Amino acid sequence: MNKLSDKELKLYLKDSNKKGELLKFIQEIEEENEKTKTEVDKKHDKIFKEILLNKKEASRFIYINLNIFVNPNQLELCNSEFRTKNNRVLEVDILYKVKNKQLFFLIEHQTKVDKYMVYRMLNYQTEIINRYRPKKR
Repeated sequence: MNKLSDKELKLYLKDSNKKGELLKFIQEIEEENEKTKTEVDKKHDKIFKEILLNKKEASRFIYINLNIFVNPNQLELCNSEFRTKNNRVLEVDILYKVKNKQLFFLIEHQTKVDKYMVYRMLNYQTEIINRYRPKKR
């Protein structure tokens, strides 16, 4: 589509048929952009998860980001699904536990801003503590 000046665009939009066509065209573009964005986000999430499911890569990630060395052989991949007391299902991206220790690495990947992320992480941490705390005797 040729670039129109503001004056030309105003004249073009005075014709109600053309205005309707343009609005429909804009809506189709926005829908396609949203669909593509969602597909890209899902691909990005999948790649991130596939990489960090590899214990060597997870160990490298932990070392680079937290400056904590963990032998990849000591990492145990944990079940990532939690059922809360309210019977809600929570699923973390990746959860590793260090063998024979109460040391966990919760790895969450977020492609878009979530202002409640800190609360989600707190909720996940609470569920991890509840599941893995030593049993009372």
